[in-house]
Amino acid sequence: MRSQPGERGIETLRISQDEWRGLMARMENNSTPARTPQDRRTGMRARARCSADILVELHHPGGTRSFYRVLARNISAHGLGFVHGRFVHKGSLVMVALANRQKKAVLISGRVAHCRHIEGKVHEVGVAFDEPVSLADFLAVPPEHPGRKLAS
Repeated sequence: MRSQPGERGIETLRISQDEWRGLMARMENNSTPARTPQDRRTGMRARARCSADILVELHHPGGTRSFYRVLARNISAHGLGFVHGRFVHKGSLVMVALANRQKKAVLISGRVAHCRHIEGKVHEVGVAFDEPVSLADFLAVPPEHPGRKLAS
């Protein structure tokens, strides 16, 4: 991810901690269960319970790219869910800068798997990583338990 020195990214959602908690509660209450066994996740997914922002570089269909600060919703070995203030096209290339447990930025490439409108300008974006990552590199997690959701 090459950005200009001091590049912080555009924050498309400027919400308080209380607004973030309310948004997450509404999203969890309104989420629909997987329709078929094939739609269900089998790996561990950790919920992001604070509005820690993450820098993402989005490559748009027209060839432009933008840097954004987004709010993480969850992470798994295979992808990242985040909340964003704009629609993002499915298939768009993404570079995510995640801080590992040693506080060093690790760049992870992926593609937008889905983007759905939540409310107002809020969208939930799902990114599928090109290669799986080890959650233990980023979070203090117990050994993997398929399908178990963890609070971070």
